[in-house]
Amino acid sequence: MNKNARLCRFALQRTIITALLAIVAMVGLAQTSFDAKEGCLNIVDVSCARGLGEYGDKCVSANYTHESFINEQFSIGGGIGYSHHKGYKFSAIPVYLSTHYFFLDKRFSPYANLRVGGFGAPGFFRGNPHRPCMTA
Repeated sequence: MNKNARLCRFALQRTIITALLAIVAMVGLAQTSFDAKEGCLNIVDVSCARGLGEYGDKCVSANYTHESFINEQFSIGGGIGYSHHKGYKFSAIPVYLSTHYFFLDKRFSPYANLRVGGFGAPGFFRGNPHRPCMTA
């Protein structure tokens, strides 16, 4: 597969993954109650970074997390995302378990967040394993 075809395929796959993440975020059911047994927490993180220095890297990522409240201060759930590092020519799809602990039972509260999981690297072992392809 030539370089232009690979780039076009990657752009299409990146667009599809981004669209799927956006649809999941928009279609999710809205919270209708603040009761601990019925409430939920939906988080969409979108970020873009420009690296600095010798090891700097341009990075774009999007994550979607859905958590259910166990009680007024603790929630647990899971999430999925997409991350692309331009300088390293590397993409990853993280899948994780996420928890939030809110220190105060108020509308605005400091919190602690813990995410544990792993990631898949699409196309990493195709061709040269030292320079992964950007395909899913």
